[in-house]
Amino acid sequence: MAPTAPSPASVRAAASPRCCSRSRPWSSAGRVAALPADGRGDGASTAASYKELGLYSLKKRIEDAVVRVETTASSALEMEEARRIRQEEVLRGRNLWDNPAKSHETLSALADAIRVVDHLKDLRYKAEEAKLISQLSEMDVINVELFKQAYKTSVDATEFLDRYQMYKLLKGPYDKEGACIIVTAGSDGAASEAS
Repeated sequence: MAPTAPSPASVRAAASPRCCSRSRPWSSAGRVAALPADGRGDGASTAASYKELGLYSLKKRIEDAVVRVETTASSALEMEEARRIRQEEVLRGRNLWDNPAKSHETLSALADAIRVVDHLKDLRYKAEEAKLISQLSEMDVINVELFKQAYKTSVDATEFLDRYQMYKLLKGPYDKEGACIIVTAGSDGAASEAS
């Protein structure tokens, strides 16, 4: 006697939320098992499955961005604060009226250092906020809109880190000329061009 495949109704009943643990509401295993092998199901359960998988994907991206911010921002913040302190010490030892052009450069460098330190502190705050929202989403305490806001915050944090790393790579004469790096993909893979 050949084994028969379980009916979609019995699979859905076995994977219903009543029998699954509530510790991981974003777990997609129960919802994926609810779909038949061909991927089709009734409209409501399929839409709910895709919604949960989408939220899980957003949560994973938020967690990745938070980890990146935590690993990069703390060391960058220490380095930029040291740079700011050095700029302040240079200003203390200099008479600003002796050489106005050099004083302007020094003040501009100090303003840049202060701006970067403020942005990095704000970045750490945003990462903590996104992490908290992500943790609250596991307990079903927040709504989807707040979760999407955390995702947008994590995207903004990632973009800032990208710009900061580009700033570190392209400083000096390249930064003053407005250089940028453009990455294009061709038929033979990813090719990098500097323009």
